[in-house]
Amino acid sequence: MGLDLADKSILDVSGEPGFFVKDASSVCKNVDVTSFADTVALAIREHLNIAAERYDFNSDNLEDIYKGKKFDFIFVRYAIGFCEDLVSFAQQCRALLTDTGVVYISFSPASRAICARWMYDDYTYLYQYTEKYLRDTFANEEFEKIAEFDEGRYPWNEEMS
Repeated sequence: MGLDLADKSILDVSGEPGFFVKDASSVCKNVDVTSFADTVALAIREHLNIAAERYDFNSDNLEDIYKGKKFDFIFVRYAIGFCEDLVSFAQQCRALLTDTGVVYISFSPASRAICARWMYDDYTYLYQYTEKYLRDTFANEEFEKIAEFDEGRYPWNEEMS
């Protein structure tokens, strides 16, 4: 399933450094991106000429930041693990989506490998959600799953060739 972004309005949540929405801006009607840090949001605005706002999953509300705006797509690419209250986030998404809007979430499935791989990062995942919990939480907010992709397993404990 491909995504038709032509003439759509998209929000990329925690989409640093902004390259995804910069590329999408050539086909989309409107693109916005959030960043965890004010300085990164400023850099995105200044260097990429893309609308960027500071947003922390755990202390901010998308509805406050984007009052009166609606999006056709909300992308959360490998950032959902930083969200402590998935129910609240799903509700925020619902409030910002058009009637036919889509939330696209990519994530690293909960595992010891993810802990081992990211344990020395400056800002590590706060939660490791299972696919079932993500699916059930959004379903409870009246979202419907329209597609699923599995990019395979990462052989974290094997020699890389």
